[in-house]
Amino acid sequence: MREEITAAGFMPVASKLFTPARGLVSRRRLVDHVRAASHDLILVVAPAGYGKSTFLAELAADDDRPTAWVSLSASDDDPASLLAYVALALDGAEPVASRYLSSLWSRSPTINTHAQQAFGAMLTHRRRPFTLVLDDVDVLRRRESLDTLAALISEMPSGSRLALASRTAIELPLGRLRTRRQVVEIGPEDLAFDEREVADLLGRFATVADGSEVAKLVERTEGWPVAVYLAALAHNSRARSSASSISSFGGKHRFLVEYLSEEFLAASDDDEASFLLEASCLERVTGALCDDVLERTGSAQLLDSARRRNLLVIPLDE
Repeated sequence: MREEITAAGFMPVASKLFTPARGLVSRRRLVDHVRAASHDLILVVAPAGYGKSTFLAELAADDDRPTAWVSLSASDDDPASLLAYVALALDGAEPVASRYLSSLWSRSPTINTHAQQAFGAMLTHRRRPFTLVLDDVDVLRRRESLDTLAALISEMPSGSRLALASRTAIELPLGRLRTRRQVVEIGPEDLAFDEREVADLLGRFATVADGSEVAKLVERTEGWPVAVYLAALAHNSRARSSASSISSFGGKHRFLVEYLSEEFLAASDDDEASFLLEASCLERVTGALCDDVLERTGSAQLLDSARRRNLLVIPLDE
């Protein structure tokens, strides 16, 4: 099958089909929550550093069904590429006839085309139930790609499950899915570490911390898994003071500064990056407050953009 799509000019990247390793800390409570829900669509939406992929890897390992995993990239924001990787991933569990792939490249498989309908029929009639994981779904921006994703959801066969991981909200018809009780949604508040999970991670680093230090670290990081991980790295680095406390880890440490710069600020334009840095001195923000304090205009629009892109801005109302 790979030969057919290679001949059509598509060169698949094998690493995109690998299931990542589970994280250092077990997310058993979340795995049990999802299993109890028994829904066929799982949405995991949270900013960078919340362990979306490692959670889904643990969930997949706990499932008797075979897992087909695709880690998407910007080059997959195309219906043909998206469906080709889905087919390659599914082929590992149950063979996919090469004709379904060749048709994707003979004509763009947009909604209601023959190629898309044939692919959907193949998916619907697969005999063996499976779990399909699409990671980094936030790279899908084109309307055609999002329509294809929605079609995948509607054509998932009974007994199978689709899990989507994204840094930003996914443009799907969630209203209808919610009313049918077919979707379980996992967000930052679910993925945040509690005190037991923080203590577990610190133990992996052989870091000694009493209950009060663990509680303080949870408070300072709000349970953000990557911040807890970086705190443990910082505490165990050679440069640390022998009298340092892990609960003193904060936003000024270079480990966290570098992570925030690379994962958040680098993806923002100059105006948005400046706004985020200046507004961070405020515990709670509104558009009017930021306009007044920062002596600028348009803060409400920037806050809404930051919320939609999950740039660590948490709405306190609906």
